[in-house]
Amino acid sequence: MPGLPVFWMNETSGRLRDVVRKFFDPEANLDEEELRLLKWYVGQWVAAMPYPPHGWRELLEACRNESELHLFILDELLPMSIDPF
Repeated sequence: MPGLPVFWMNETSGRLRDVVRKFFDPEANLDEEELRLLKWYVGQWVAAMPYPPHGWRELLEACRNESELHLFILDELLPMSIDPF
């Protein structure tokens, strides 16, 4: 359906699946390209919501590593029942 977000498990290249798994591995660190891909993935979920959090694009863009991205998801998305994973 147009306008609905893509779920990471249904992405066909396998690249997103690997990045999401790495994101949840406490021993791994995302590189710059992996972080960019994951931020795109999270962003398309937020953009599809009828009432996304105010200023979410700037907050997401400001995430410089996976720890900051985890906090963005916990602080901004989960309270609004937005769970991209």
